[in-house]
Amino acid sequence: MKISVLSAIASILSNIDFENKDAIMEAVNADLHRNDAVKAAKAKVYADNWDAVRDVLALAPQGATVAEIFDSLDGKVGSDFTKGKLTYALGHQWADRVVKTEGKVNTYALKA
Repeated sequence: MKISVLSAIASILSNIDFENKDAIMEAVNADLHRNDAVKAAKAKVYADNWDAVRDVLALAPQGATVAEIFDSLDGKVGSDFTKGKLTYALGHQWADRVVKTEGKVNTYALKA
């Protein structure tokens, strides 16, 4: 079930009284928040590695490719931070902090 549907159900059910309300609300809320720990862990991976990526980008004001950035990160990031995660982070997590220049191979630089 979608989060928006579960959220609506929880909101509606919280405003009415019925038999076994506490147990049902607990089950709905558990399902609503089932992925919170996974999301928090992923967010921590990106947050923990931003400083190292920022330092690499600071040394390449003209921009660098994902491969160049990742190669420069050797030993500066955790083993759980892969090239795929770097690509995702540059395009999504840190999109407000970097400038993407599209080309045959995209390059990324820090926003001024």
